[in-house]
Amino acid sequence: ITTRELLKNILTHWGYDFDMVKNPKEAFELLYKEDFDLILSDMEMPEMDGGMFVKELKAHPKFKHIPVVIITSYDTDTIAQEIAGADGFIRKSNFNQDDLLDTIEKLLDSQRKWQ
Repeated sequence: ITTRELLKNILTHWGYDFDMVKNPKEAFELLYKEDFDLILSDMEMPEMDGGMFVKELKAHPKFKHIPVVIITSYDTDTIAQEIAGADGFIRKSNFNQDDLLDTIEKLLDSQRKWQ
């Protein structure tokens, strides 16, 4: 919850339009209804971890093009090996708002080039 509140405050402050969900099931329900340019996901979630979530997203034709940033308390090198398809990683232990915003902007810019 703390991470979600922090992200909510940052994204709101910088004018991003976003939706927040509590678990992967809610995420998939929302993804089927609306289009999104980027997904921020915690590694540790109820029902399904971030790795499984990314794999399911990337396996689906409608969602595979959406960049996914994993926010994790784990070592990013280990996570990168475990999560094929994630487009970015943010470590909670050295969380930096500027790094988050830079990662988001780079992925959104890259996404815009493909559209």
